[in-house]
Amino acid sequence: MLAQARRRTLATIAGAVVPTALGACGVSLKDGLGSADGAKSAAADPWSGLSGQGTARIQAIVPATDLAVGPNRFSLGILHFPENVNSPQRLADASVTLRFFFPIEPSPTVRGKEVSATYRWVDTKGKGIYVAPVEFDRSGMWGVEVTGEADGRAIGPARTRFPGEGQARHPGDRRRRAPEPQPDRPGRAGPEADRQRGRAERHA
Repeated sequence: MLAQARRRTLATIAGAVVPTALGACGVSLKDGLGSADGAKSAAADPWSGLSGQGTARIQAIVPATDLAVGPNRFSLGILHFPENVNSPQRLADASVTLRFFFPIEPSPTVRGKEVSATYRWVDTKGKGIYVAPVEFDRSGMWGVEVTGEADGRAIGPARTRFPGEGQARHPGDRRRRAPEPQPDRPGRAGPEADRQRGRAERHA
């Protein structure tokens, strides 16, 4: 059951990476290269997720929205722009290194050590994501820098931002816990008090 749930989660996240990224970045592509407008927007925003120009260009996307203070399973999608291809493609099986920043403005500050990300996929190798165990020590807007190597060439650096929530969670826990039942206290009605009152009324 747990393995099936993980497969469903991975497939859902990986399937959402490409359309979400293209809608969010607003980059127009032609023959695998960014347009002039796309290049300008990337230069204006160093945390756009885009890097460089030409066939070495990549875009990094953080699809998860539930990252929080404490241990996390950080997930990342990477697109690249091959020659003679009109749309970006997922970059699979690259050697990827992540470096994290907080804060990212006005002066980005590196936090922690570099982390290696592993490529994970379900059913189709071309539809996967990169994952890495990461622990965040504070909430707010974080940044991640992506570098690495694919097919013998360097990729990146590409930087993108993502929010970190303030509520600490246990590893692997991505749902808010239901409140636990409160014990009866003096002067407070509760299940046991209700049962005692019911017994008294029956014997009255």
